[in-house]
Amino acid sequence: HSHSCAVYNDQIIFFGGMVCQNNSNIHRTNQVVVYNVLKKTWKIAQCGGDLPPQLWGHRVIVHKHHMYSFGGFASSFINDVYKLNLNTFQWYHVLTRHPRFGRSRTTPTRRHLHIWAKAGDFVYLIGGSSNSLTVT
Repeated sequence: HSHSCAVYNDQIIFFGGMVCQNNSNIHRTNQVVVYNVLKKTWKIAQCGGDLPPQLWGHRVIVHKHHMYSFGGFASSFINDVYKLNLNTFQWYHVLTRHPRFGRSRTTPTRRHLHIWAKAGDFVYLIGGSSNSLTVT
């Protein structure tokens, strides 16, 4: 549970979340799983590059042939952006920094369970929570 997913071509791409093994061992994952809607098949993607941490409560969007992940909870709340090339399954850690103001002025606060939505070439980040604070 608490994974994220996005549609790309005829596939649903699932990333991260909490997994349960043997009804007792619950842990975070950074696994990417692909469901092909036409073939009705599942595949665990073999990813490389700058792998994101194992996390849950993050959100993903797809833009062109990349899936972007923001935020979530690893061993703490994060505000990192990761980009997955959906053709090669290579991850990239994206630096979200404005060249004039630096990271602290332009990067959203650390959070999970937020809304991250794409409209055209723009991405909107709304709400979420971090520790006991609700971000609005």
